[in-house]
Amino acid sequence: TNINASASYYASNNPKFCISALRQFTPHDFISIVEESKVDYSEKHMGQMFCNSSSVDIIKMLESKLEKNVQLQMRTKVLYALKSEYGFKIKTNKGLLKSKALIVASGGKSFEKLQASDIGLKIAESFDIPTTKTQPALVGLASKQFSELSGSSTPVVISVGKRKVSDDLLFTHKGLSGPAILKASLFADDKIIINFYPKADVFEILKNKKSEKPKAKIDTILIEIMPKKAASFFLKGINIETEMANISDKVLRQVANKVNQFEFTITETLGYDTAEVTKGGIDTKYVSSKTMESTTVPNLYFIGEVLDVTGYLGGYNLQWAWSSSYACAQDINKKSL
Repeated sequence: TNINASASYYASNNPKFCISALRQFTPHDFISIVEESKVDYSEKHMGQMFCNSSSVDIIKMLESKLEKNVQLQMRTKVLYALKSEYGFKIKTNKGLLKSKALIVASGGKSFEKLQASDIGLKIAESFDIPTTKTQPALVGLASKQFSELSGSSTPVVISVGKRKVSDDLLFTHKGLSGPAILKASLFADDKIIINFYPKADVFEILKNKKSEKPKAKIDTILIEIMPKKAASFFLKGINIETEMANISDKVLRQVANKVNQFEFTITETLGYDTAEVTKGGIDTKYVSSKTMESTTVPNLYFIGEVLDVTGYLGGYNLQWAWSSSYACAQDINKKSL
C-alpha cells in the first residue's frame, strides 16, 4: 500500500468517486492486517510500503483468511456472464457457474503476459453499463530524439497542466521512462513540459557566467551543471565555438528554455505490454461509490482497476483494490447473499 493514499493521488472522470471507499478502509487498516499476520514490511520511499521478503507473503495472508466453504478455481478463463432468474451465470472454459451476486475484479488490459484481458469491460458492456476510454498508463513514452542519452537518468519536474510531478526520469533506447514519466503519463494525453534542471533557472546561471567568464565556451558552462551528453543534446543548433561574450541573451534564453521548459509532444506510449495499469474503465456514474454495486444491475459489483479509477505509481492501485473490495464485501455481508 501507500500510507499517503487519498483521492488526490487518483485519476478518474469522477475524481471524488474513490473518497468513500478509501475512508472505509484506509492504508492503516490494511497495515493492521499485515501486522496481525506477522508479515515483515518497511517503508521504502515516499510512503510506499513493501514486504521485506516477498509479495507472496501477502497472497498467503489473504488465502489464510478465506472461509472454509470458499473454492478457488485456478487456470479458468471467464468467457462471458449473463443475468438469470436466480442471479447470474458465468460461462468459463471449464463449464458454467451460477451465483446470486457477481463481483468483477478482473483488472485492466496491462500485462498480457499475466493473462490480463478486457473481460471486465466486455461483461459491463453486455449489461449495457458504459465504459470510459481506456489507454495504457504508468507507462513509458516512445521517442527517438533522446537516443544519444539512453541509459542515463536525472531528477526532473514534469508539468501536466497545473499538476507537477517530481521524480527521476530515465532515458531509454525507446524513449522516456522512469517514475517521473510513468506518473506523468497518468494525467497527460498530448503534451508535457519537462524541467531537466529543477534546482535553478538556467538562464540566470548562463547570464551570470557570461559576466564572470566572458571568454568561456557555453558547452563548458553547461557541463558544470549537467553531464556532457546532456549538455550536447541541449546545445544542438547552437554555435558552441564562440565565446560567451558573443552569445546574445536571446540565445541564452533559448538554451535555458530547452533545459527548464522542454516541451514534449506525446505521439505514442510503449503500450499495454509495459504499462503498469490501464487508465479508464467502467464508468463510475453507473456504480455506487459506497458499495461498488452497479446502479442499474442489482448484485453486480465492480472493484479495483476495472473501474475508471487509476492511482499513482507506488502502492496506490493496490490500496484501491483493498478499499473497493472492502466496500463491496460490507454490502454483500449486509444482504446475506
